Amino acid sequence: MIDEIQVQLRRKARLRELIELRCDGSIAQMARDIGIAESYLGRMLYAPGKPNGRSVADKMMLKIEGFYDLPRGWLDLPTETQITINSGGRFVAKVEDGPASRSEIRWPFKLAQYQRILQLRKNLGTVLGAKAIAEMDEHLDIILAKWERTAERNERARAS
Repeated sequence: MIDEIQVQLRRKARLRELIELRCDGSIAQMARDIGIAESYLGRMLYAPGKPNGRSVADKMMLKIEGFYDLPRGWLDLPTETQITINSGGRFVAKVEDGPASRSEIRWPFKLAQYQRILQLRKNLGTVLGAKAIAEMDEHLDIILAKWERTAERNERARAS
């Protein structure tokens, strides 16, 4: 069983990783994104037990994961966890065995790059960014439905 110090060490490591991946290493950017003081976020990164440090509480973890569209519990996953996106557009975590494991996001698109979409959302701001993502989601769903119908027809043709 993992004790609270181990939970906090893992959450803090994943939080640092997230700051690098989604905020270009900027604590200030993440603090703005999630609506907390930069100093508070900085204290969450302190080692457990350090004076004036803050833990990454469950409520804060859910807030961070929600803003960055991460699966619930992402901050608690081991660093050797791979994050992929399933056919339903949801993130899926898979822990790989062995020393070659690493945490990564597998994105199948070449033109619509994930980082590009995140940057657009950031540049548009909270309200317009959410509208843009929702519109992209609707269009992608239409295209997915088209290809799912094609796959079903192919499957029926193979079966007959």
